[in-house]
Amino acid sequence: MLISQASAISLYVDDNKLSPDPEPVVIENRVLVPMRIIFEALNTKVDWNAETQTATAEKEGITVAITLNQTTAMVNGEAKTLDVPATAINNRTFVPTRFVSEALKADV
Repeated sequence: MLISQASAISLYVDDNKLSPDPEPVVIENRVLVPMRIIFEALNTKVDWNAETQTATAEKEGITVAITLNQTTAMVNGEAKTLDVPATAINNRTFVPTRFVSEALKADV
């Protein structure tokens, strides 16, 4: 797996620049950001199941479940294929920014 720092990438939600720590990474030409910052910036309730290594986000009737190292995520019970899976890096969960944003009906 090829991982590179994405220091040239700026992350904004509603014109507010986010300061993720650690910085986003690029894996297979996809930007991944620390899970919590993107979910919280999108005003989403987040739960983490350590046993299944699954993050579940809920917002306005939308439920997104994304599991570490899996290329399938669930959106309202429907399986969706990810270009790259959520990944643990230095004990932090990174998620594909575009998938999470679009699943929660945010413009990317």
